[in-house]
Amino acid sequence: MKKLILTTVLISVFAIASFSQTLNKNTLCKKWYLQKYEVMWINYKPEEKEKNDYIHLKSDMTYTTIDGGVFSNGK
Repeated sequence: MKKLILTTVLISVFAIASFSQTLNKNTLCKKWYLQKYEVMWINYKPEEKEKNDYIHLKSDMTYTTIDGGVFSNGK
C-alpha cells in the first residue's frame, strides 16, 4: 500500500515539474518595461534616463527596445 501511494506521489510531482518547464512562445511576446535591478538580493530603481526603457518581443522573433533612451531593433 505504501509503495502504491509513494509511486502515485512521485508520478504527480514529475508531471507537475515537467508541465512547469513548458513555455508558450506567445507568453513572452509582449512589451517588457524596466522596473528594477536586483543584485545580490538587493533591489535598485533604474536611473532617471532609464525610466522609460523597455523591450518589445514580437512573435516573428524580432524585437524593438529603448535602452538608456536609445532606440534599436533586431532579430
